Amino acid sequence: MIGIVRNNRVLFGLITFVFLLSTAAMLFDLEIRLGNIFNFSRDNFGINLPVFFAMVALATITDRNLNKRRRK
Repeated sequence: MIGIVRNNRVLFGLITFVFLLSTAAMLFDLEIRLGNIFNFSRDNFGINLPVFFAMVALATITDRNLNKRRRK
């Protein structure tokens, strides 16, 4: 998993983005909502996990397809 994250810029960016959002919500007592996927606030720290895993899988699959095209 760490290798995938290190090699995959999309996935690394996604995880960093989520981390920054959650940190901002904790520090500034904000309530951040992005549609149905992420909901961060100091009381309610929630990620809709199936959607998040779907995004991770999509990023991984896309990255592998791009790598296959680069090798040819």
